Amino acid sequence: MIKVVHQNLFTLDVDAIVNSANVSLLAGSGICGVIHKHAGKALEDYCKTLGKQECGSAVISPSFKLSTVCEYIIHACGPRYLDGKRGEAELLALTHTAIINVALENNLSSIVIPPISTGVYRFPADQAAKIAIDSVASALANSDVEIDVYFAMKEADKYQVYHDALLKYQFFDKYKNILSPELIEPYFETSFICDDYPDSVLQFERTSEDWRNIFDTQNINSVGVITAYNPFSQQDNHLDNVNNQKRLYKMLIDDGYTVLNGMGMSKDKQWQEPSYFVINIEKVQLEKYLVTFNQTGGVYLDNSAIPILILNHTQ
Repeated sequence: MIKVVHQNLFTLDVDAIVNSANVSLLAGSGICGVIHKHAGKALEDYCKTLGKQECGSAVISPSFKLSTVCEYIIHACGPRYLDGKRGEAELLALTHTAIINVALENNLSSIVIPPISTGVYRFPADQAAKIAIDSVASALANSDVEIDVYFAMKEADKYQVYHDALLKYQFFDKYKNILSPELIEPYFETSFICDDYPDSVLQFERTSEDWRNIFDTQNINSVGVITAYNPFSQQDNHLDNVNNQKRLYKMLIDDGYTVLNGMGMSKDKQWQEPSYFVINIEKVQLEKYLVTFNQTGGVYLDNSAIPILILNHTQ
């Protein structure tokens, strides 16, 4: 299990805390200094016996005065970010792989990792988050052992970045054998905005509190989002696209649905598409419309208000 949490490293019940260490393993600034302070001088004395490490490596030590929090400390030596052209990404990936390997070698069942290298080492948080999540997930997938891995951080902005990176990884992993690579990224990054509820933005695998409130206060059990124009389907004739939209709308109305107008838009706003929000539609019915209009996928929400991608399984 991988989870991103918005809390202090020392508040989790885990076997080991990961220290964002320098290669000397001695007390430094940031989280490294905090861990050494709480663990006491015995930790630094022990680290001196381990000697200088390589960037991208990880080693384990007892937790000393932090024993009430965890049994071990894993010291992971992340890279300093200079310009992104000196192997920084590869070294950060190695660091996180090394963390998992150390945890496996020592039969640990749970660890907590800070946002390594994103402090004084200045690694861009968005890049670091993707590398960390991908590397840890890959290392865990190559093992038969279950380890609970928490990424913990106090800063709200970093928490959001790592949280989004985990959601994106989970989405890609879920659909990688179903959707073509050129579709996965756009589908994840798409926002659907309903004209009748303009503040409710849907994004895959994210909970919309606005929609949750709508479900709680109105006679709505589900919402499906569908379009008759797919920007990836090579439909270049504008008139055909307009006619398809009209045909879809008429079919939905004739079938007795309440239909609201909306828009699907890429995160970078490079493309957008008219979309219909269909009230109280069932998943199986949404898929039938996808087949009829040759769409790759649509979005479905029930009262959990978590958008789910519904795929056209005939494609």
